[in-house]
Amino acid sequence: MTTGVGVSDECIEKFTALKLRKAFRFITFVIQDKKEIVVEETGDTSVTYEDFKKKLPNEPRYYAIDFEFEKDGAPNSKIVFMLWNPDSAKVQLKMLYSASKDCIRKKLEGVVEYQANDLGDAEYASVLAKITRT
Repeated sequence: MTTGVGVSDECIEKFTALKLRKAFRFITFVIQDKKEIVVEETGDTSVTYEDFKKKLPNEPRYYAIDFEFEKDGAPNSKIVFMLWNPDSAKVQLKMLYSASKDCIRKKLEGVVEYQANDLGDAEYASVLAKITRT
């Protein structure tokens, strides 16, 4: 099911900067006026994952995260597309974000998809376990 929500050009531009130039640690995307997905915020590369996690709101959002980790003793990273859809959010909003996810997800190539519904799901170890399986 799709909702007819559009994706702003800025979303793609910022994502490309994160992917190719590592210009940001994360990008926050929000649905504006139930019509278009836009960039709400970008996080500087100095921001840690824990800093990012502290910013998670009580409402749904989409995130593109440059997720850093070590594999076999070597630094590594993957771009994670996260649907943050907290259990505490209003049902209509949760449904809108779930139904509109593919609108933006299909435009972001080379990401690992992840959904978090509470802070436990958003823990570094939980995300790491998921993304290193793929």
